[in-house]
Amino acid sequence: MKMKLCCLLLLVSSLSMAQGPTSSTLRTRISDDQQTLSIQIDGNKAGRRIHYDESFAVTGKNELQKEVLKYWAFESQGITVPFSQIPYLLFSAASLVVAVSILIVTRFRRSRKSLDGLLTK
Repeated sequence: MKMKLCCLLLLVSSLSMAQGPTSSTLRTRISDDQQTLSIQIDGNKAGRRIHYDESFAVTGKNELQKEVLKYWAFESQGITVPFSQIPYLLFSAASLVVAVSILIVTRFRRSRKSLDGLLTK
C-alpha cells in the first residue's frame, strides 16, 4: 500500500512539474495621501500582460474601506493581493470567524443546558 501511495505521489508531482513554470513578474505600487489612493500594477502573470493604473478619492474613508478598494483592484486583474497590503481586511475576516465561532458555541451550550434540564426532571 505504501509503495502504491509513493508511486501515485511521484506521478502527480512529475505531472505538475511537466506543466512548466508559470512565470510571474509583477510590480505593484500603492500610495495613499489620505485624499487619493493610487494603485499601479505592471507585469506579466502566466503569460498575460497586466497594466493597471487607477486612482480613487478616499477622503473620509476608513482603512478597511481602502483595503476593500485594494482587494477589488487586484481581483479585477485576476491576481491575489499580497497579504502585506491588506492587514485590516485580514484582521476583520479573522474577527468575524472568531465571533461566529463564539456565537455557535454559546448557542450549543444553551441548548445543551436546556436539554439536560429536561432530562433530569
